[in-house]
Amino acid sequence: MSQLSIWGLLTAALFSFHAWAQVPQTFAVQRRPITLKNEFTAHLSYLPLDNFHVYNAGGLAYTHYFNDYLGWEVANVNFAKASSTGLDSHLKSVGAAPEAQGLDVLQYYATTNLVYTPFFTKSLFRASEVVWGDLSFVAGGGISKFEKAGSIGTFDFGGAIRFFLAKRSALKIELRAFIYGDAAIKPNAALTLAYAFNFDGEPLMTTSAPLPEDD
Repeated sequence: MSQLSIWGLLTAALFSFHAWAQVPQTFAVQRRPITLKNEFTAHLSYLPLDNFHVYNAGGLAYTHYFNDYLGWEVANVNFAKASSTGLDSHLKSVGAAPEAQGLDVLQYYATTNLVYTPFFTKSLFRASEVVWGDLSFVAGGGISKFEKAGSIGTFDFGGAIRFFLAKRSALKIELRAFIYGDAAIKPNAALTLAYAFNFDGEPLMTTSAPLPEDD
């Protein structure tokens, strides 16, 4: 290819980029459909990472939001029900006794956390329904009560995705990790499905796709 052809292609590309840059671009930024204030949550969790037991847990939480981005989960309390994985029985059957610490059973846990919500989402479901939501990160600590070890300091952190069902109610999916203050007890994680109801918040939705009212 001759130098003249190369310069011609470069010139054409430059003019094309300049023309594209001159095209007006529109960006739309919308606020969340409701300002969160005081939220109560009922949830079910599954904790699968213990070698000897898996847990199903149920609990309640109360969160106060200072603004659209920052909140305080004042209390998150959960009661756990253990189910054996069968590893204990298997080890005993082959003459290998598990360590006593590994057999300890979680009974309940309670934490308090900071909540940071930097992302507000608007999605299209089944090409016909607009779904509003947000993405949060949480971190904090509390205590976990075990059958043998008693109450142990606990550090937890994770994230949550919220999908608004109506102006004050929402479905949340959370994943949190738990690290215990006793080195003999291995960390665990909870996958949680929650129903949240917000009190005192102010609905702000003024778009053509508003959230439905709560029943």
